[in-house]
Amino acid sequence: LALGAPQEGGDTEILRACPDCGARTEQELSLNDDRTAVHARCVDCGTVTGEFD
Repeated sequence: LALGAPQEGGDTEILRACPDCGARTEQELSLNDDRTAVHARCVDCGTVTGEFD
């Protein structure tokens, strides 16, 4: 029986469709300027591919 989070979770690669790249690309998550939403941004071209409240 295991309880809690794994000791070494490692990095999670987030892939989303990028309309500018035309493919699923790795994404980085960050807060928008007024800190009211999280943006998913393509690491290849910088396009915002999602916004989450």
